[in-house]
Amino acid sequence: MPFITIAGQQQIAKKQGDNATLNITQFILANVPDLGGEPATRIESIPSAGYIVDQLSVTKSGYVNTNQVVYSLVMGSNIGNYQFNWVGLVDDEGVLIAVTYVPLTEKNKNDGAVAGNTITRNFLISYSGIQQATSINVSAETWQIDFNARLSGIDERERLANLDIYGHEGFLSDGWKVTGSAGTYSVAAGIGYVGGIRVKNATEQQITTNVFPNEIWLNVSLQGDISDVTAFAEFVIDTGPFADYVDGNGIEHYLTKIAELDASGAVIETREMSYLKDIKSSNSKNLFDVSGDENDIVLTSKAGTTKITELNDYDEFSFIVAATNTGVVTIKIDGLADTPLAGVVSDTQIFETALLTVRYAGGAFYIASQVNPKTGNGVLDIGKLYTDTVDISRSGEYALDGASYSREAHSIAFAIVSASSNYIDQVTKDSSPIEYGGYYGSGDGSTTFTLPMVGGEFIRMFDDGRGIDNGRVFGSWQEDAIRNITGTVSGTHAPFRAPEGAFSVSGTNPYSVSGQAGSLYSENLGFDASKVVPTADQNRPRSIAYFGKTRL
Repeated sequence: MPFITIAGQQQIAKKQGDNATLNITQFILANVPDLGGEPATRIESIPSAGYIVDQLSVTKSGYVNTNQVVYSLVMGSNIGNYQFNWVGLVDDEGVLIAVTYVPLTEKNKNDGAVAGNTITRNFLISYSGIQQATSINVSAETWQIDFNARLSGIDERERLANLDIYGHEGFLSDGWKVTGSAGTYSVAAGIGYVGGIRVKNATEQQITTNVFPNEIWLNVSLQGDISDVTAFAEFVIDTGPFADYVDGNGIEHYLTKIAELDASGAVIETREMSYLKDIKSSNSKNLFDVSGDENDIVLTSKAGTTKITELNDYDEFSFIVAATNTGVVTIKIDGLADTPLAGVVSDTQIFETALLTVRYAGGAFYIASQVNPKTGNGVLDIGKLYTDTVDISRSGEYALDGASYSREAHSIAFAIVSASSNYIDQVTKDSSPIEYGGYYGSGDGSTTFTLPMVGGEFIRMFDDGRGIDNGRVFGSWQEDAIRNITGTVSGTHAPFRAPEGAFSVSGTNPYSVSGQAGSLYSENLGFDASKVVPTADQNRPRSIAYFGKTRL
């Protein structure tokens, strides 16, 4: 960016002290090899003659205010041909007053039927009392102002304002949400903010990869020309972490991870959600800083938002839970009285990292919703068994196949299942995958946990002391007791051939087998199915095989 040189600063001060006029007369254009960055010391000199490509008189000057003046240079199509990357302002005493480094710029003049180009350069010098020192009494006209710089400043101010609201990244609803499996993925249409830049995915996009595990990142930048800039977003499919950077053209790039792909290619949502919902409604107030502790939550409206001064029935407030509760919970908003969160009566009922929306009614808060912001799943659905008519695991869905998952990535699910009685040591679970298939496992003991395995099994309701299915514990497996039995009877009083031990003889009444009336030793047969060896096809009720899944 332009800067006043130390020599220029001293010259301005001298002219002001002497009550003399600073007379800036010329633009100097130069092409300096290996120019590098502008000196932080502001010590600069005019390039050697071999690098100077042109010296041109100031076209026009004007003042913006008492402390800002503008010097303009118009280079018509009759000037050229050369390139320049250094521009300086020089006064009538040959003192270099100000300098700017610019990208290498072509200046061409008319060549027969080939038109040259016209370039305008403007220097805005800010210095206390500079208008009086230069004796410039003409107001700067609009064409003299560098609107490119001014518009760039507007873009940057808007980016910084978005950054204050959404943070480094924030996605609205399903915008840029990745779904799919096994190498083929869809990225949903919608809106997100990355690095303060608003990026819109106008239509659903498809991406593919055959490398697992992997990550999907979004690389966002503002790019364009002198007339406009546009937000660009491109996918980076690679394992990070990746940091923001500035490319060789000086364009700033902002990166965020929107999904992880596990070893099987399943999607793990990593988008950071923005929860600015319907801010037009007076009932939706959800911009809070969260403090206090796990049971006494303190919400403070963020800077720049309206403080909450009263609670009205059906007002809703949303925030990210900072810590899993260990007992009953109260919520205090902007200095108002502590208010109980009804229905939360024991520990592990609201969860760290969950997006909690509470609704006020009749002197208490009630949970309107509590979701995992990474998957969008409601907390009440996490860990539940459900069947599906398709064998595709969509985002947030996981097959109950015993697979291992990260405790950190699925912290809410882990908090729920690890508190349950069907969470057991992984060594025990692995010792008999069939007998302990209904249990969650402790994984590696520190960073992972494993899901139950329900494939091929029927589900029976837990007896819980009712006495119908005595001796069962929650999550336990029970072997079937229905077997295929083969045997033949030929003629009255004929011997019945069956596996040894399957039948016992008692009583004296006739017994009928397979429609043949007769008796075996004139006595009844008692049947013990447990003595029969199972065959490959166990007798089962009629059924359809659907997918057993859960949500995390």
